[in-house]
Amino acid sequence: MTISLVLSLVAAVLTPLQPPVATLRYTAYGIPHITARTLEGATYGQGYAQARDNLCLMAETYLTARGERSRYFGADNPPTPGFGAGSPTNAASDRFVRDHPAPPYGPWPEVRQAARGFAAGYNAYLRRAKAPACKGARPITEQDIFRTAYYTAYLITGEQAVAAATGTGSNAIAVSGRKTRDGGGALLGAPHLGWAGQTRFWQSQLTVPGQLDVSGATLIGLPLVLIGHNADVAWSHTISTARPFVLAGKKIVSATDGNLRLLNTMYGFARSRSTADVLKTLRTTQASPGNTIAADRAGSTLYADIQGVPNFPDRCVTGPLTVDPACRPGTDKDSLMPGTVGPARLPVLTGADYVFNANDSHWLTNLDRPLTGFPKLTGDGATERSLRTRAGLLALTATGTLAPGDLWRLNQSSRSHAADLALDALLKKCACKELRAWDRTFETSSRGALLFSRYWQEAAKNWRVPFDPADPLNTPRDPAPDLRALARAEKWMKARGIPLDARLGDWQRTAGIPVPGGGLDDGLSVLETEWRDGHFEPVGGNTFMQEVSFGRGPCPTVRTLLTYGQAADPASPHHLDQTRLYAKGGWVQPSLCAGAPVVETVELR
Repeated sequence: MTISLVLSLVAAVLTPLQPPVATLRYTAYGIPHITARTLEGATYGQGYAQARDNLCLMAETYLTARGERSRYFGADNPPTPGFGAGSPTNAASDRFVRDHPAPPYGPWPEVRQAARGFAAGYNAYLRRAKAPACKGARPITEQDIFRTAYYTAYLITGEQAVAAATGTGSNAIAVSGRKTRDGGGALLGAPHLGWAGQTRFWQSQLTVPGQLDVSGATLIGLPLVLIGHNADVAWSHTISTARPFVLAGKKIVSATDGNLRLLNTMYGFARSRSTADVLKTLRTTQASPGNTIAADRAGSTLYADIQGVPNFPDRCVTGPLTVDPACRPGTDKDSLMPGTVGPARLPVLTGADYVFNANDSHWLTNLDRPLTGFPKLTGDGATERSLRTRAGLLALTATGTLAPGDLWRLNQSSRSHAADLALDALLKKCACKELRAWDRTFETSSRGALLFSRYWQEAAKNWRVPFDPADPLNTPRDPAPDLRALARAEKWMKARGIPLDARLGDWQRTAGIPVPGGGLDDGLSVLETEWRDGHFEPVGGNTFMQEVSFGRGPCPTVRTLLTYGQAADPASPHHLDQTRLYAKGGWVQPSLCAGAPVVETVELR
């Protein structure tokens, strides 16, 4: 052995092992708990872990935000589901990106650090993967993160427009310590987004000692938690009825040009210690993906819809998304962006026993404290509420003292409020033995659910008792039975070979897994489906669900479920593993604080 080799071996032994940039401790269902000494190190781990589960999906997200879909997927082809912001072709998607460049301002210094770390972590996994079979997979920079955040804001804007037209969206409930067994606040969050593409969620915990310790989920390609909790406060979002853009003649007037600040909001929430801190963050950033609902350890609740809204007087508003082109938007003194409504004139409710939103406007966030007097472009009041809103408020106001798990069970209920309103009258007019035997839920074991679902889609909604703003939960009601609609529903099912008493789970499934939930927007458990290849394929609805209950101990009680699993890659063990759990009515206890066992540790150096 030569002297030089001996010296090399001695040096190798004496050289201390470099500490890891980040340590990833995985619990069940592939949920990483990422610890690092710096924020940049933590998001390095976040980028690496997210790419480990979703490399090809992330690569497509970044090339979409760069306006490169035509190059990789063909200019005239339609975008992959979940991409393209509603564009009919990849070329149209690319033009949209070019016409909406990300602004060069907005991110806080900490957010820039988070973006740098996330990009470096993604690139590290990309190097490890060597030659992945992913179109457009190449190293990224922090600018790709900012472009993606900006593009994501436009996707959410589109979701708000869809929600305004269809009533679909999300559920969120916060209850105060006055309504809980243990005296702390409790939160239920259940966003309803697509199951494919850029609006998929991914779950993690980020810990930087002395700076932040936050758990929850984010959208693919983003470096920080979007909805989640820390030791003291929990929050979620729902799609809002506020209009982030309007049409003034042929011109689009948008209030979303500052949406890089959404990343600032995510960082501010992660460091919050109360609902008051959450509200302070919103008033500072004036950027949010919709309504914010929050609860904290002290037992406080918050509802706020503070985001960019064009500042047109009510007299100028001519329709849901239109204004008089002769009008010009004003600017409030507390507005960050010119032409927008300031936070002082946007809907906020604090100190209530509960707050609830299921994508209707702010009006009935709490039945006893209706919110009124806000600009018309923030949403209407004293108007008919969706059946989902009515079902949720009826269930919530009927509850007594709530224990951990109660809000979860309330949200998982698949009982059809439309059936409660319409079925008895229909059964008096028809034999329809299949509907008579139905349990009025959309559980996978239910028989008759598919027939009623088709009937309600076909039926004319001729309410015999009209809407009354003095009785918004019980009106309108008593819809007239529509036997012609029932005949059309039966014909539709028979044409597809579906028995009228079909078991829901035999026909509503993904990869052979039966999935519960209804698509009528008439109950809290929502599943949107498409008829594909002889079955109803889930395409949206319940996604990342969380219940967080604060009690007397240091660890909140947490239940979560990511309905499609962590990984979009079908080869991953965490692709659809939580879907199987969902089918069984289960959930995940993800909290290391509460003793979730670690099943894998990865140190990144």
